[in-house]
Amino acid sequence: MAKEKKKRKHEREDGRLCKNITIGRNKDGSLKRKMVYANTQPELNLKIAVLLLQKDRGTIIDDKNKTVDAWADEWLQIYTTNFKQSTTNNHRKMINKYINYNFKSIRLKDLKQYQVQKVLNEIEAGSVPRRFLITLNKILDSAVDNDFISKNIVKTLIAPKFQTEPKKPLNSEQINIIKATSHELQSLCVFLIYSGLRISELINLTWQNVDLKAKKIYINGDVKTLNSNRTVPILEPTNEILKKFSVNRIKNIDTDKDFVFLNNGKQLNANTLSKQRYKYNKLCGFKFTFHQCRHTFATILYNAGVDIKQTQEWLGHANFNTTMDIYTHLNEQNKITATDKIEEYLKTI
Repeated sequence: MAKEKKKRKHEREDGRLCKNITIGRNKDGSLKRKMVYANTQPELNLKIAVLLLQKDRGTIIDDKNKTVDAWADEWLQIYTTNFKQSTTNNHRKMINKYINYNFKSIRLKDLKQYQVQKVLNEIEAGSVPRRFLITLNKILDSAVDNDFISKNIVKTLIAPKFQTEPKKPLNSEQINIIKATSHELQSLCVFLIYSGLRISELINLTWQNVDLKAKKIYINGDVKTLNSNRTVPILEPTNEILKKFSVNRIKNIDTDKDFVFLNNGKQLNANTLSKQRYKYNKLCGFKFTFHQCRHTFATILYNAGVDIKQTQEWLGHANFNTTMDIYTHLNEQNKITATDKIEEYLKTI
């Protein structure tokens, strides 16, 4: 029988090396220690040397009571500087809404896997559990790297699978409810329904890109697709909104910041809009997204007989197949409706 590999001094069960270093004394006179972890002996020696140097300089931070929420906020400031803004915003949302709320004041070293699993089980929104785990894993991995904890306890957790149902365009009854339900997002949603703009395009829409006389909106610079630069017609419902806004408009000297849609005189914020939408959904009595409003515009164009190429141009789809898929789906729906009508008629003869 082969001999078992001899365990090295200071080696943990998981194979990592560790050593307890005395860094001073507590108020009661007892020794204050800090555990240092590493994967190799040279790495452990280097960390010990750095820690002893910090001790001599008096720059050691006592982090044994660092909480999950406090470290999550620090991590967001320190480790996301090279991320895309959208990625940083997503991490911030996961931290504010799920991590800080559920793990507030819990010390990093006291966080248990079952607590995280419980939060995962309670999250109902589609892809959120996966995004939540991605963010928390990054935060805890960095906590391990900084020796705040010895291991990432959520590493083995798996987000539950989910199936997204295709969002249907709003029907005429739902559109009328939105038009009749007063809310700060009412004009915004109606504008999306009758313009087909992406929410990011609406947030960045300025008056210099609106031509009320020619009834045209010029969309510039959205990075999502190559076809973002386009001209969109101002239909009567959007024309009414723009006219109303123009009456109360306070011009911004900087034309690049002269936004059409404002919140207390400032540019709209995507995260704030998302929270407001949930409240508006409750008022309306049904759930809908900003993208559904955009999809509804495509349906309006289809029902009005606008050809698919023109629809692609107005919606700014880089891929013709994207527009084609929408039209094909609507076509199939109409066939079903037509068949139902025939069946109903045949019952009468």
